Amino acid sequence: SAVLSIGADADLKITHDGSNGDFESAGDLTFDVAGDINLDAGGSDISLQSGGAEYGKFNLSSNNLNIHSSISNGDIVFKGNDGGSTITALTLDISEAGAATFNGNVSIGTGANATGIHSSAKVLEISGGDGGDLIIGNNASGNIGAGAHIGAIAFKNIDTTSGTAPLYAGIRSEAVDTTGNMDLRFYTGT
Repeated sequence: SAVLSIGADADLKITHDGSNGDFESAGDLTFDVAGDINLDAGGSDISLQSGGAEYGKFNLSSNNLNIHSSISNGDIVFKGNDGGSTITALTLDISEAGAATFNGNVSIGTGANATGIHSSAKVLEISGGDGGDLIIGNNASGNIGAGAHIGAIAFKNIDTTSGTAPLYAGIRSEAVDTTGNMDLRFYTGT
């Protein structure tokens, strides 16, 4: 075992026992390098501890980067600086199987692979204050042409045994002119 002590009162100790190494500092420890800082863990775990107890870790599993909260029911909270004020942007409630609470809007991409919100849950609930609104519509800068599809609330039924196209029934809105007027109609089909 080897020990390197630095400082008048040995405030920084670097110890190695032939297998494992340890940095021990009486105060804060700062790494200030001109280049990058690389953490290379051959065991695939980077543990975050306080007083010797782990509260979180990063690890690699099956080529996936895992961010792990080690405290039982301890949430994962994302914070940031919003114009000088610290805000909570996102909370993952671990005691509720990772239920996500966003502080602001949630945007879904508009690329070719962006298909919206998918869930195997039986209920989609929208609530807030005295109630909630579900708004479906044209987000273009101007009105779209007559007959254009504005949005729909559809019910889908799939016959998995026959392999036929799914059947839909619902309510659809279409533009009736270019001034923003719309109609609402029921429809069924594939």
